[in-house]
Amino acid sequence: MSPESVLRRAWASRGPAAWALAPLAAVFAAAVALRRVLYRTGILAAQRLPVPVVVVGNIAVGGTGKTPTVIALAERLRARGVAAHAVTRGYGGTQAAPLRVRELKHRAAQVGDEAFFYHSREGLEIVGICTVSVAGITDPTDESGKWAAVKIKPKAKLAQPVTLVAIKAEPRLSEMQLIKQSRLSVCGISPAEWAIIGEMAQD
Repeated sequence: MSPESVLRRAWASRGPAAWALAPLAAVFAAAVALRRVLYRTGILAAQRLPVPVVVVGNIAVGGTGKTPTVIALAERLRARGVAAHAVTRGYGGTQAAPLRVRELKHRAAQVGDEAFFYHSREGLEIVGICTVSVAGITDPTDESGKWAAVKIKPKAKLAQPVTLVAIKAEPRLSEMQLIKQSRLSVCGISPAEWAIIGEMAQD
């Protein structure tokens, strides 16, 4: 288990370990308050955008429902004729921001994309979220140069695993690549599918 996961669990427990972390929470709160003051007084420059902006955030990373909320807001706005667009931080990416992500041009490690970790041999279930730490690792035995691998690092464990059986039983996931091409080591997943898996992990 990563140090981040250990600290998160300790804080969520609200037990002795959480009390031990209270001084750090006070430091964080003071830093956030100071940052707000610096923006309000103009010491830190804020950029005014020509369009309305809705920020969806949470102090916790992963599993708090931010993605489903953004998708629901975008769908409702578009239903009203509003051209809604989503902007993400791209945590862990190496490219300079802001960046318009193009699927055929950018790799996951460049834009800070995340992935689900799926047990393809035992269990057949999605168990957590990971990030790409190193991309473009070539296979020295492949003379064609077509095969490459990536290194990943764990980010968060799902509240409960989402099995392949449950995924196949969910009508909204009927077009998911994991169902149609389950023998692939890596497959794509749409933002809507990501949100649905997140919902299922909370049930």
